[in-house]
Amino acid sequence: MPPASRTATWKGLNLSAKIKSHPLSSQEVYHNTRPQSIRDLKAEESVEVGSVQDVVLKHTELRIFTPKGKSPAEGWPVFPWFRGGGWTLGNIDSDNGLCTHIALGASCIAVNVNYRQAPENPFPAAIDDVFEALQWMSSLESSKLGVDRSRIVIGGTSSGGNLAAVLSMKAALATPPIPIVAQLLVLLVIDNTALPILKPWITNHLSPFLTPARMLWFRRNYLSNEEDWHNWSASPNLASSELLQKPPNTWIAVAEYDLLAPEGIAYGY
Repeated sequence: MPPASRTATWKGLNLSAKIKSHPLSSQEVYHNTRPQSIRDLKAEESVEVGSVQDVVLKHTELRIFTPKGKSPAEGWPVFPWFRGGGWTLGNIDSDNGLCTHIALGASCIAVNVNYRQAPENPFPAAIDDVFEALQWMSSLESSKLGVDRSRIVIGGTSSGGNLAAVLSMKAALATPPIPIVAQLLVLLVIDNTALPILKPWITNHLSPFLTPARMLWFRRNYLSNEEDWHNWSASPNLASSELLQKPPNTWIAVAEYDLLAPEGIAYGY
């Protein structure tokens, strides 16, 4: 039986890009990313979308999934998604299936953001890359793909949720600020100062998959300098109270027995 879930709610770059159609048609993406065994997550089965395009920026790459049908007059809402994987695992193909479902179900452009990974590219490379992606999506360049720049919602899972939480505050501090309508944070990493024998980890230290040892391995790949653990760009819960008021409306999902659940709940409140 899957663990129960809880939710809480709370309230200088080069923007030129190389845009190319995906080498596979949207139908081929659908067939080629379907699960090959029962072990694959059913949620990652792909559905056919209107089009799939890749955009290459200076440091990162975007895979853009556009819904079928006619674009609204003002353009499609856009949802950049940041994958999990401990800032270490995954690639541009990792969440193709999920992004097709988002595009279809939410009638929006879903964007799979491929950020640089640790340990080869440690902190702050990943956060720099997702900020670069957000800057592009809020620029006139993105309008060529039918994006409504006034309706940006960001989201991510695990380490990707960490990047989204940080990005929402960096967007508010940008000059000019980059408006984000909302953010969706799933099983997110919030406190990179947490240790196995202390709160919040002690609550779920027997977590069946993401153990304290495994989480520390991911953290040390990304945050090799322990001084960075206390930087709010790595641990968003350590941002100032004033800065913590700046993120948009936020939806948080945690799994009851996940190691990261207590910090996600605390961040929500």
